[in-house]
Formats: sequence, structure tokens, C-alpha cells
Amino acid sequence: MPDKRRMNLGVLVNQVDASYNTPIWNGINDHAKGHDCNIYCFVGRSFNPAMAFEYNAVYKLIDTRRLDGIILFSGTLSNYIDMETYLSYIEPLRDVPIVSIAENLEGVHSIMVDDFAGMREVIIHLIEVHQYRRIAFIRGPETSEDANGRYAAYCDVLNQYKIPFDPELVVAGEFNRESGMAAFDALYGKKGVKYEAIVSSNDDMLIGALLSAERRGLKAPDNFAITGFDDIFEMHVHSPSITTIRQPLYEQGRKACENLLKIIRGEDVPLRTKLPPKLIIRQSCGCLTNRVPEYGYIEKKVKVNKDPLKILHENREDIIAETLRDNLFNHEDLSAATSNNISVLFSALLKDLSDKKIKGELIKTINFLFARNMETEEDVLAFWQRVLYSLYNHIQVHINDSSLLNLLSLIIQQGHISLADFRQKFPVYNYTQFLDRLLNIRIIIQRLITTFNYGLLIDVLSSYLPSLSVTSCFIALYEGKMVPYRDFASWNLPGEACLIFAYDDDTRLEIDSGNRIFPSRDLVPPNIALDNHRHTYLIYPIFFRENQFGFILIEYPAKDIMIYDLIREQISSACMGAYLFDEQKKTEKRLEQSNRELELFAYKASHDLQEPLRMVSSFVQLLKYRYQDKLDSDANEFINFAVEGSNRMKDMINGLLAYSRVDSKGEELVPVDFEVVLKKALMHLMVIIEERNAKVTHDQMPKVMGDTIQLIILMQNLIHNSIKFCPDKSPEIHIGCREEKDKWIISVKDNGIGINQNHLDKIFMIFYRYHPKDQFPGTGMGLAICKRIVERHGGRIWVESKEKEGAVFHFSLPMKGLK
Repeated sequence: MPDKRRMNLGVLVNQVDASYNTPIWNGINDHAKGHDCNIYCFVGRSFNPAMAFEYNAVYKLIDTRRLDGIILFSGTLSNYIDMETYLSYIEPLRDVPIVSIAENLEGVHSIMVDDFAGMREVIIHLIEVHQYRRIAFIRGPETSEDANGRYAAYCDVLNQYKIPFDPELVVAGEFNRESGMAAFDALYGKKGVKYEAIVSSNDDMLIGALLSAERRGLKAPDNFAITGFDDIFEMHVHSPSITTIRQPLYEQGRKACENLLKIIRGEDVPLRTKLPPKLIIRQSCGCLTNRVPEYGYIEKKVKVNKDPLKILHENREDIIAETLRDNLFNHEDLSAATSNNISVLFSALLKDLSDKKIKGELIKTINFLFARNMETEEDVLAFWQRVLYSLYNHIQVHINDSSLLNLLSLIIQQGHISLADFRQKFPVYNYTQFLDRLLNIRIIIQRLITTFNYGLLIDVLSSYLPSLSVTSCFIALYEGKMVPYRDFASWNLPGEACLIFAYDDDTRLEIDSGNRIFPSRDLVPPNIALDNHRHTYLIYPIFFRENQFGFILIEYPAKDIMIYDLIREQISSACMGAYLFDEQKKTEKRLEQSNRELELFAYKASHDLQEPLRMVSSFVQLLKYRYQDKLDSDANEFINFAVEGSNRMKDMINGLLAYSRVDSKGEELVPVDFEVVLKKALMHLMVIIEERNAKVTHDQMPKVMGDTIQLIILMQNLIHNSIKFCPDKSPEIHIGCREEKDKWIISVKDNGIGINQNHLDKIFMIFYRYHPKDQFPGTGMGLAICKRIVERHGGRIWVESKEKEGAVFHFSLPMKGLK
């Protein structure tokens, strides 16, 4: 990380793309940007051992020595654990100033929303305006201070209005949509329990409850009233529109960053900062329109006998400030330039008013502000329409000239028409842009899915990051290992990481091989200068399931906030693929080396054992010849055992030697006529075929790529086995051939005794014997050699059989290489 030329602020957040977190995050980022501070945002998940816990390894990367202060999204980070555990997790961070959002932590500066007052207001509205008394309540996690404050407000209002508390009307929730669905299911399933309204502790659970209700054909407000808390984005577009409590989310983030900078500078900041929420009345409670208008009549403050335009000039700063205050409340889309843009619009209005006629200065300004940036979101355009309304309200109170007022109205109307025109164009433009971005994302996903080495991964990212508006990105993998992650408290961060990808200012950087390795908590090697300009980096863990590979730094913002976790996910999958590919290659090399050593050992052992075995066999034979008549029957029997054993060992060693030579002593594979191979094999077996009166038939055989000698051995072994394992009748053997895609399938079918199903997968093993040697002699090497020969030719061998029903041995030979 860079030297401290700027302040470096750390942020711990569970998802920057969550509907609740995003406006808070934007408030932090905007304020830090305005004060030239760097941000390192560690993006994990809530501390929940049962849900997406692998993300939380990223929090172990935080190094307080390199940060001036930290902001915690405590309200969501601590949702699923008790406060004592949460405090133990953040204890190592207390070396630097900390500001907590939405959770009151002991000894920590906290930004809070007056949840109690906000929840009271919406419940009082349901009681006084709509006369509801049977009000159900979906409460949040009992470990959440926010949830407990909202539940306390519910109980307090019921008590104030002397409405009996009914525990059957209270259902549990976890601040997510799934728990909202479960809560409604539980409420619906309580027989005899009636309710007129449902109050949800947050908007996510409200959406879940509505989804569950719709499956049963129930809707709000027709069947019941419903209200939420937070005013997340979906509440603006939901049908019906949702009555809720609007938290000052953007303001929370901005205030958290403001207070943290003051604390770092040594200024006095209250330990608790409480921000007021706002009741937003829409349709879901039963109201037809918003009963709390955004803009209303403002009492005139006109100074008599004074030029209204001069008054407007004198009150310019106040008008702009009041307009900004009207519209600042929880609008995450506001940037640091908002105040300046309002000032520009105000100047354009004054020019039109000064000329006493519409010259189009306001329309020109609107075109200048928005035509050059058609990516402006529709919700932002609606915001600027409200700004025009607000400007009108604050300007008209200073005008006592009716003609000037009429002109002001006409100018504002034209401004609205111009913005409405942009709003009409926006969906088409947005849709085409969305398709372009979707195509780029699909392409990069497809490329990454098929990426199985780190070099190709880097090439893909270099090619496609610009199309996703990513200007800076760094990827580091933990040095030398993949580390399983089990639990935040016990997991140890690997000490070192290796930088495999560096991309900055839209350019891929070359990485000096001597500077790739660095301490993990440094995030990048010391030779990488991140502080050339102010930056905001999002830091994600790279993992696949419980396996941690490393981490990624990616600069914010890109066009779509959703792409960050998508990029992380695809990089993680690509890393897992590359890791498995590398491991497979290493295993193949180890196996190849092991096979070579085994072949050498088998060859050496079988070759070197030949001489002592011949000596033992010779002397035992000599002993039998010279002393047979001089020894008793037991000694003669022992000598016969020794002779038989030495002969059997000789056969086994010869078989092992033949097995080891399949690869090392084989001839080059060339085009071979399998008809010739089969005829030679049958010629070598002529004696046993005639002795057993065997009948051998065959299909027309193809030409194949092969080693003629080894293929003859293969067919000899298979046909000989078919004759040997047909002891009680004349063997009938058919050698078949069929074409299958790009290979030949050759089969040897007999009418012998067959093979027990339990032994089919074992008979190709070295020295494996299914029958006792006194029933069917042999070494158990014949089928093992067959398997080795077939595999050397690029095919496979298998058998189909049942006891007493004969057997069919199949093997494949590829057609590749034949002209």
C-alpha cells in the first residue's frame, strides 16, 4: 500500500451492491472523494457461520498500521451474531479511530438512526388515519439493536393507544426476503388469528411477505395494509407503492466519513450521532396519495418596493442551500457536483427572468448537463425534476410581480418538458447499453469458464476489463498453497501472497519476477505505487467453496455495481480450474515418473531374478535325479513342490517381464491389417484349437494403427482364455468387429463358464486369479498384459459376463492416424 500522502480510510461492509448498503456506501465514498482521501473497502458478508462465511476471510487482510481510521457497517455485519462475539471480532481494529454505522458500540463513535421514533410514526399513522387495531409485526434478529428498537416502538404505541398486545401477531424475521416469506407463512398459518395491517421491521422482509401473500391470491392494500422500514430502491417502483420509513442512508454514510475525519484530526465529535428518519406515505397502507407532500405552499417573504431580481441575487446562496436541503434526504445518486449544478440552473433561471421573456437559457443548461451524459439514470432525472419544483417554491416567495411569476412558471414548465424528453429517451438508451454490457459480461464469463491456467486468465482480464469500465485491478494469490477456510476466529491468514495480475490506468503492468512476493496484508508489492491519484479500492476474497486462493483489488466505480462480485466469482472459478488443472498435471507427471520407475523395477527384477531362479530350479532337478531313490516319500514330495514352485515362479517372472516390455520394448504404431494379426494368432494356437475341437469364426477385420507383434499377443491371450475356460464342451468363439464413431470395437465372445459379476473389475489386475491354480493353471498375467497393450494403442478393454453364460471381451482401437 502507498505511503501516507493522503489519508487512508478502511471500510468493512457486507456487500456494496445491497439495496440498504449502497446509498450508505455512496455517502462515504462521495465525502472521502471530496476530501481527497483514499478508501480501502473490504467486502465480505455478515458474520454468520451458516451463510456465505467464506467471504469473511477478506477481513483478515486489514492492517491498522496502514489505515488512519475505519468505518464499520455494524448494523448488517452483526445481524446474525451476539454483540459480545462481534466486539471480539473487531477488537484488533481498535488501534485506529473507528466509526460504527447503525449499531451502538461501547467506546466507539456511532452513527444511528432514531428507529424508535420512525417506527412509532408509521404505527401511529395506521392507528389514527386508518383506524387499524389488529396490527401484526415482523420483527428482525433479536441480536440487532435496530430490530429491537423498532420492536420496542411497536409495543410502546400499542400501550399508548391501549391496544392489547397479542403475541400471536408477532412473527420472527432475519432482515432478508426469505425470512419475510417465512414470517407471512407463519402468520397465515395461525388459525383464528386475524390482522388488518402488517408492519415489517425492514423493506426486504416486506417484499418477501408480499411474495408469499401473492402466491395465495392476497394483495396489499386490498386484503391487508402493510408498511416497511428503510425505503430501499424497490419501494419507489413497487406496485402498489410502499408506505415506509425512509432512513437517511446516504446521509449516514456521509456523516460517518465526516466524523471519522474529524476524529483523526483530533476534533471533538459526540460519541453518538442520531439522524431522524422520515415517514413516506404511499399506497400500501391504504392511502391513495402521499399524504405528506414533498413540496407545499411556502409563505411569501417579499420585500415591498424592491426589485425582485435584486432580491433573488441577494438571497442566491440561501435559495440554493434550501433547495439542496429539500432534495438531499437519502438520495444516494447525489454527487459532490450537485450543489454546483443547482447553482448553474439557478443562474440560467435568472437570465431568463432578467430578459422578461423565455430565451431558453434553462433549456440550454439542461441540455448541457444531461445530453452529454445519456447514462444518467432515470431516477436521477426524476430527482432533477423535483429540484426544479423546489427552486420554483423558493424563488416565487421573493416575487410580488404577477407577470414575472407567470414567466417563472412557464420557464419551469419548459424545464420539466425538457427533462421529461430525456426520461422518454432514457429507457431505449439504457436498454441498448444494458445489452452491450450484458454481452461483454457473457463473453468474459465464457472465456473465464474455459480458462485453466493463470497466464490465460491474465490475458482474458486484460482484454475485457476496459469494456466493463474497470480502470484498475490487482490479483494476488496466497503463496504456494490453497488454504481451507472454516471459521473467522480461528483462521490464520497466509503470511505471503504472489501478485499475478496488475492493471492500472487502463494498462496492464509488467510485474518484475523478483517483486511478486509480498506480505499479504500489504495488498500489493512495495514497488506498485497506488497513490498516484486518489482512489477507492474494493477488496474481495478469491475463493471456491471453503478453499481460499487470495484476493482481488478493483477500483470503484464501474458502470454497474453488480459486476464487482460477478468478476470476483468468475476469477475464483477460473483460479479453481487453474489450480485443479495444475494439480492434475502434477499428478500425471508423478504417475508418469512412478510408471517409469515401476517398469524399470519390473524389468530389472524379472531380468535379474532369472539367473538365481534357474540355479535353484537346476539344483532341485539335480537333487531329484540323483537322490530320488535314496529319500523317503515325504522328501520326494517336498522336492516335487520345490520344482513346481520354481517353474511357477519362472512363469510369473516371464509374465512380469513381458508386461514391463509392452511400453519400453514395443514397436512403432503403423497401419496394420487386423485380418493378418488374427490369422497369425490362430496359427500359433492351432494345436490347442484342434485338441479341443474349438470352432472359431470372425467378422471381416479392419485396418488399424498398431504394433503387429503386440496385437498378435493380445488376440492369442484372449482366444486362449476362451478355450481354456470352456472345459466341459467344445469351445465356440466368435471374433466380432463394429465401427463406433472414431474407433473400432473388436470383441471375443465364447460359450465358456463365464465370470462372476463381482470379479469383472478385478480380472485385469496383475497376478489376479479367479480360479485355483489346480483347476485352471496360469500366472494371472495374461489379461493384465492385454490391458497394457490396448492402453498403449490408445484404447480400453472391458468384459461382459455372467456365470455359466460365457463371456465377451471388448477392446477399442482408435482410427486416428489411418489414411
